Amino acid sequence: MPMSGEDLRQLYRSDQGSIDRPTWWRAQAPLVLAILGLSVLWHFVAPYAHRSLAETKLLDGAAIAAYCYLIFYAFAVLLLLVASYSVSAKRFRDRGLDPGFAGLLPLALLLYGALDWTQQQEGGMFPVWIVWAGAAMLAGVAGWTVWELGFAEPKAAR
Repeated sequence: MPMSGEDLRQLYRSDQGSIDRPTWWRAQAPLVLAILGLSVLWHFVAPYAHRSLAETKLLDGAAIAAYCYLIFYAFAVLLLLVASYSVSAKRFRDRGLDPGFAGLLPLALLLYGALDWTQQQEGGMFPVWIVWAGAAMLAGVAGWTVWELGFAEPKAAR
């Protein structure tokens, strides 16, 4: 059943209220797909952002396009993570848990992204095991969040 514009606004723009498990899955799926799609596209565009004036001219169209996409990508990811927070906060509230837990996964994603990006840009600024530890922590937070909001029994059955 399609949702109205007001339902979508309430779902994605406010962290007030509560939602059930199926609604959480339906609300998170497009957000995750959008972030994955944007990230895959960035993976293909990113090489054009790594350049040196010794190798290319000052105004390189591909580099300009890559940096324009990077600005769009960063803004879109932040908006999608805010929407994800709103949806997850409602589900945490429905589970009888503090809705503030909804901020853990977006924060972990942003911190890991910054860690991985810094390691790639600085060519080994710190040991690679730190990036692996960050990935493991992100996987742990993501696993717990998905389990708690998408698979755990409803609070009444606890």
